[in-house]
Amino acid sequence: MSAEKAFEMQRQVRRNAKEVQSSLKDLYSWEKDIKKKEMELKKAPAAAANTSMPVRSHVQKTGKAEHQSPSSSAAGTPTEKKDPLGDPVARQHKKANDIKDRGNNYVKQGEYDRAIEATKNESQL
Repeated sequence: MSAEKAFEMQRQVRRNAKEVQSSLKDLYSWEKDIKKKEMELKKAPAAAANTSMPVRSHVQKTGKAEHQSPSSSAAGTPTEKKDPLGDPVARQHKKANDIKDRGNNYVKQGEYDRAIEATKNESQL
């Protein structure tokens, strides 16, 4: 091996070492930031942490706690809404959500054919 090749290999090794060092420094900095954010989330009150989370259901929660009497119609599933007050669109939404919940329950039980039949029969009504 010639002296030039040996020197070139040493330069390349040094460049690679600097790149690895820089990458590790960035990684450690990122890890430190993530740990800091995690500690902030742990210290934050539970209510504040939940408000920044996206709502993934069509039923939106309000900030106030809702107290219901035993006679009121409570939602049985996450997608089921309370009784609509005569709004035809709201009634259609409730019916569609009921059909979807019924199908989802069959899917959870592994009864896929029943889920398909239940949603087909209901949606054609």
